Amino acid sequence: MNFLIKTISLFFFLTLPELKKKNRWSFSTHTNLFADNPKYLFLFLMKNDLPRKPEIAWITKSRKTYRYMKKEKYNVFHLFSFRGIWYTMTSSHWFVSGDSSDLAISLSKGVKIVSLWHGTPIKKIRENNTAKRKTTNFLCSHSKKIKIYFDKRIDHLISPSEYVTEHIFLKSFKLQKHQIHALGNPRLDNGINKCKKNKIIEKANKKILYAPTFRSYNPFFLRTRDFNFLNSNIEEKDNNVTLFIKPHPFSHPPLQYDTTNKIQVLDKDIDIYEIIQDFDILISDISSLIFDFMALNKGIIIFMPDAHKYVESERYLYTHNALLQSFIPCENIFELEDAILKLSKASNNKAMDYVRENMNRKYNSENTGNACEKIYYYFNGINDEL
Repeated sequence: MNFLIKTISLFFFLTLPELKKKNRWSFSTHTNLFADNPKYLFLFLMKNDLPRKPEIAWITKSRKTYRYMKKEKYNVFHLFSFRGIWYTMTSSHWFVSGDSSDLAISLSKGVKIVSLWHGTPIKKIRENNTAKRKTTNFLCSHSKKIKIYFDKRIDHLISPSEYVTEHIFLKSFKLQKHQIHALGNPRLDNGINKCKKNKIIEKANKKILYAPTFRSYNPFFLRTRDFNFLNSNIEEKDNNVTLFIKPHPFSHPPLQYDTTNKIQVLDKDIDIYEIIQDFDILISDISSLIFDFMALNKGIIIFMPDAHKYVESERYLYTHNALLQSFIPCENIFELEDAILKLSKASNNKAMDYVRENMNRKYNSENTGNACEKIYYYFNGINDEL
């Protein structure tokens, strides 16, 4: 059935004239989850009474996401359904977290594709990502050379600051400056405005989130960390600290811990942006969560003992030396323990605060808690020639 509908959609693209577009916006993500920046812009539009409000719908390729959103009474269509195809083709805008392939390139004729992207990158992306990941799969190793229909498309890209636009996005995407708009990240609006609280996490006094990035060369990465050692030492030295481990959605979670201990494991599919404001400190490596926590003025620890292996096996990194110097770096579990205890008891460090404030202005100048509103008003009145 999916093959038949894909064939029909390709036929539409190749043979039909461009369909008249309505004031209709479609939303989706590159993960097929109801998540990330498109989710929060979608919810903003759904919950607020706005002038000239467009029709909105979430389009997904995932049956699980479709069933969940139907149950929650959201306006959702499965992409490979006739209603999904028609809605997607007659939309004036697609708001995605990647590019036109988040939905279907063959249905994108005449649509304005707005990428909200999925975080300020530390890992090199798109045109800057020249690292060659080793693979034994012939199709995967040659997939970038195979162009189906036409190149993946982005017409407009949302940035968190002019600095990120100039120094990262312009170099990473085949876009002109007028196509990149510094309007902020919708997924941070709730955290910045402190809208929500999570009852489970509220029980801890000092709440630390450990959220490492995915490693394709070692999806069991979290199971190699000596958390039992860390667990007993933190409990002995500071009973007010609880460490929450959030596995990457593609990673295997660590072994479970006794819930009475000072370490707890969160569901890897939990939406961290619903509870991000409840944490005091982030431990991460090269995840874009670093920039998100910086926007919320939270403590940050950099823990990446396998940095050399990651660069060798995965991707090269952008150089953020000044940024990384404003955090606490750790290379092993002993340094990590010291950093947790130090930061959990730290008083204000004016010199460090000054460095962080400057970095925040560079990377997060437009993350001010109203990104959804700015994006809505910009694109609802956008000129056809842009």
